[in-house]
Amino acid sequence: MLKHFLLISLLAFTVTATVPSYAQRASDLAEKWEQRTNDIINEASESQRIEFEILTTQNGVIHSIEHLLSGMKKSVKSCGDANPQMQDDIRTAYTNFKGPLEVPLDNAKRRFSSLLSRQSLTTTSKMRAYFDLTNEVAIMQDQQVDWVAVTRKEDCQDFLDDLHDTGKRDELVGFLNRDFAKEINAQLKKQQTR
Repeated sequence: MLKHFLLISLLAFTVTATVPSYAQRASDLAEKWEQRTNDIINEASESQRIEFEILTTQNGVIHSIEHLLSGMKKSVKSCGDANPQMQDDIRTAYTNFKGPLEVPLDNAKRRFSSLLSRQSLTTTSKMRAYFDLTNEVAIMQDQQVDWVAVTRKEDCQDFLDDLHDTGKRDELVGFLNRDFAKEINAQLKKQQTR
């Protein structure tokens, strides 16, 4: 029995000692991302760097808004659990906030996918893998932050007020509808004429 316990303890120690910590994996992943970014940028022509900026901007907008909606969904749950009298109002307000974002978000993803397939930096599969890595790094770094659930009634009321603020939602829709490729190319043309 003691021999069995020692063997299990040794195995547990070995597994624990060989599995890198979450923070270490996040650091390693960020380092890998930085190296891949440098590889892309260092080999890119000026026009390819512009393509990269457009792709990076579009990807950032999409995933920032998805991250925002994910955080809001968690707040809907925490507020509803802590304040049952507000639960239906918050759920309805979240649905009404999120609904008008769905089509522009899908369109932005299609635009990104189209840009990705037309870019000239590297193969589409390598570039898709790069942005998958980019998004994974962002998620891992975010998971290292200790987020505090919204539960106080006053904070939940503020959250509900934010959900009713159609100006904020419309601003997000505007970001999703922007054609960053046209904007960046227009800026470049202005710079070239100076």
